[in-house]
Amino acid sequence: MRILMLGNSFTFYNDMPDMLEGILGGEVVQHTRGGARLSEQLNPTTRLGSMTQMAFEFESWDYVVLQEMSNGPIRSEKTFFRNVEKLCKKIRKCGAKPILFATWAYQDGSKRLGSMGMSYEQMTEALAAAYHKAASDNNALVADVGRRFLEYQRILDAEREKDDLGDAGRETGQENAGKEPGHGADSAAAGQGAASAKAGQGSGSLLDQIRAQGLYCEDALHPTPAGSRLAAETIADVIKADQMAIRPDRVWNTEGVSDVNRSDTRLRPLYLYRILMQHTDENHPLSTRQIQTIMEQEYGIHMHRTTVPIDVDLLRAAGFAINSRRSRVNKYYLESRQFETAELKVLIDAVESSRFITEKKSQILVAKLISLTSQDNADHLKRHLHTAGRVKSANEKGYYIVDAINEAINKQKQISFYYTDFDEKKRQILRHGGKPYQVSPYTLIWNGDYYYMVGFDHERGEARTYRVDRIPAQPVVQKEEAAPPPADFDVARYTREVFRMYDNQEVQEVALVCDNDVMKGVIDKFGLDIPVRKVDDDHFRTRVTVCTSPTFYSWVFQWCGKIRVEAPSHAVEEYRAMCLGGLESLKDLKKLKDEENLEDQEDHEDQKSHEDQENL
Repeated sequence: MRILMLGNSFTFYNDMPDMLEGILGGEVVQHTRGGARLSEQLNPTTRLGSMTQMAFEFESWDYVVLQEMSNGPIRSEKTFFRNVEKLCKKIRKCGAKPILFATWAYQDGSKRLGSMGMSYEQMTEALAAAYHKAASDNNALVADVGRRFLEYQRILDAEREKDDLGDAGRETGQENAGKEPGHGADSAAAGQGAASAKAGQGSGSLLDQIRAQGLYCEDALHPTPAGSRLAAETIADVIKADQMAIRPDRVWNTEGVSDVNRSDTRLRPLYLYRILMQHTDENHPLSTRQIQTIMEQEYGIHMHRTTVPIDVDLLRAAGFAINSRRSRVNKYYLESRQFETAELKVLIDAVESSRFITEKKSQILVAKLISLTSQDNADHLKRHLHTAGRVKSANEKGYYIVDAINEAINKQKQISFYYTDFDEKKRQILRHGGKPYQVSPYTLIWNGDYYYMVGFDHERGEARTYRVDRIPAQPVVQKEEAAPPPADFDVARYTREVFRMYDNQEVQEVALVCDNDVMKGVIDKFGLDIPVRKVDDDHFRTRVTVCTSPTFYSWVFQWCGKIRVEAPSHAVEEYRAMCLGGLESLKDLKKLKDEENLEDQEDHEDQKSHEDQENL
């Protein structure tokens, strides 16, 4: 299930989309910006609108959640209805269902609410009425989050009022406080609240969280984490109800699915393996008593001390490498694992340093990798994670894009995809005049923190390179057979020659004269196979096959004159022109700053003259 959320801080506060993803188990993508209106999602000249229009056109979604500015449905009702209508048409065109996220009123008693000239209940109902009318007019679903806020706020207010009445009032308050909203006659969203009410019962329930945190932050506008959780659960309830109507056989929880419960003793060997997996290694074995204690605390199963070695032998017979240390107290540990700690560290570092993998996906992958070792080793690995400041891709669809390309390579099929760039306003735009590329993919190359696809471009009639994170949506695998790569195509050689290029110029041989102390840098870049000849005691000459583009010249420039381009002559002139161009831009910048300083000085003198005249 894929869900797209369009809104502002009411949506992204406290990572509410992640909460929704955790409840439903699908993928939730957000296009949000603080203060954004729905009209911005329709405007392709804005960064947000450009992203949303591309998402509608090139991706598939199950649900799209729409959230307007906090008072927009009241203050700008006609504009709100018009924008919802336009968005719902686009949403249905891409095969998804629209859901209107009916937001909450400003906090009761706040200046913000006073500026609306309404009571808390009046603003709640005004917002709900506007969202419901828009939903009815466009055959959309509606999540009554605002009304749910009102219900919980009434419970909190009633509890505070009864607390003030003394002991007798508190007893009455405790009797009523155990009831979650959604059951009374005045519940405006009883149907949507049923699942949340059930989940909220008992210690640590949603109601307990709301009691502890309240619903609003100090600004009387944004939700607390508990308020965001209430919003996520309300939206999830709407989606679950819709899914149940489509697929009555779908089960959203394990209640009533099986007569096997968590404490069934038949599960004991599996739990024992999990305990050994999570809590033990060669340096951290568990005694029989420790295993008994964990089994009872975590799984509610009482385990006799003689049962532990029996279950261990059962796991050994199944092929699990469980070792034991026999002494006065027998101890057990899982001897071998799929990955050693050092191997996991390398994999985690690779994930964290990769620009192609988004921040969100990195966290998920790292958590999965850490789960493959014991708790002690996991804690050690977590202490050595350093991720601050790393630039990561914003393309959450990278996994699906790579999967589609791999599928096409394996099936030897062509693919069709769009390719993007950014304009001067940081808006994502389509290249190739907005037309899709038709390519026979050869291979995927990981180089310089990015994934690249190499393939035969059928329109241009040549092999070209594309950066995967600039493909905005999952490529379409075509029925046409792919053109095979040339017989002499070598991935390693191609990677060296293209040299992280994505401008796809023709590769050529370039002669370089280098200082001896840069040999390591040249080998790191081009490998040990390059030819090397001594020029004198301080220099060597080599020839490399590259694309002579700005990226190559930038690499030469970083060595501060220790590497010089010797041939061919046009490469020498191109590099010279690039260096002179950079120097000229510095002169232009200095001239521009001098002009700005002169203008500032003239403005200061004019202002001083004006002040002197006023003083006279």
